[in-house]
Amino acid sequence: MAKVELRLKKEATLDEWKEIYDLAVKFRELRCWEWIRDTDIFGVQHPKTGENAYCCVLGNGGDIFGLNAYIGERGLESYMDTLYDTVPQDDILYIQDCIALSFEDREMLDKKDLNKIRELGLKFRGRNQWPKFRSFKPGYCPWYIDADELEKMKHVIEQVIDVVTRCKEDKSLLMTDDDSKILVRVPTRKKNDLVWKDKYMKVEFNEKDYSEYGQIDELALKRIKHSKAKKMGVWELDFFHVPALVKEGERPYYPLVFLAADGETGIMLDLLMTSNFEGYMKEFQDAFVQLLAKIKALPEAIVIQRKDVLMAIEPVTRKLGVKIEPVEELIVIEEFRKSLEMFL
Repeated sequence: MAKVELRLKKEATLDEWKEIYDLAVKFRELRCWEWIRDTDIFGVQHPKTGENAYCCVLGNGGDIFGLNAYIGERGLESYMDTLYDTVPQDDILYIQDCIALSFEDREMLDKKDLNKIRELGLKFRGRNQWPKFRSFKPGYCPWYIDADELEKMKHVIEQVIDVVTRCKEDKSLLMTDDDSKILVRVPTRKKNDLVWKDKYMKVEFNEKDYSEYGQIDELALKRIKHSKAKKMGVWELDFFHVPALVKEGERPYYPLVFLAADGETGIMLDLLMTSNFEGYMKEFQDAFVQLLAKIKALPEAIVIQRKDVLMAIEPVTRKLGVKIEPVEELIVIEEFRKSLEMFL
């Protein structure tokens, strides 16, 4: 499997850890989830990079308490996918792209977390009282935050405390006349200090360009098109992360599997596994073309469940005249997935 490694980052100092734990306690003691919902999203702009962290306060539902900071456009997309169920529920854990602070019971912290708290001379007691910091990256196991992520989260918590405190008295702070705009805390530097101001900024998603997945093998497509390939029913296509943790390198990960199945016979037509989380769309697009060439057949239609599958195969199906239909459930692949997870 091709593997894209996350580059190792430096560790934060003890003073930096002390500062962020103190901020976490200050945030927890506000209990701002009593008046802020997880849909009340707002931004904090990074002083150096200008990149926005999109902040989501957790706890209004009464089960999970904390704060997620979704970094940049990719982070915001993962939040929106979670909010609007644009990916299957089983995949939510694998697509998260954020830095998270949660307040846990003691047994939910591991040895490294507890050692850090002990090293700082901090004490916590009770349910949902123990701060826990984690980095979430798509496809990877939730992991300990590094110095860079800690620095980002420090700015986030400071500004979240400012915003939620004001929101308690002024509910209109997070409201705008334009649904495409949100409140963002924007810093400017004056001498050695940062001065933060409110700004209502438009949130825009750049449309993904099919060309980013590279060139399609046009010669292979011509051969398929002129081979008088037989029609072969309705196919199911999907890809998902397998819950089999691979402990390779610094950070464990969950491999991606691409599956193609005949929806009528239940036969698996293709299976490809990868850990190339940056270039997987192109890998799966190439695998789809190779499958068509190998079996010398075209589906009458393809049913899919997620938008990324559409984006990977649509440039191919459009040229071959194969229609794509979105569905709520892929029956054959879902059964295979359940069997695979039981085996693992």
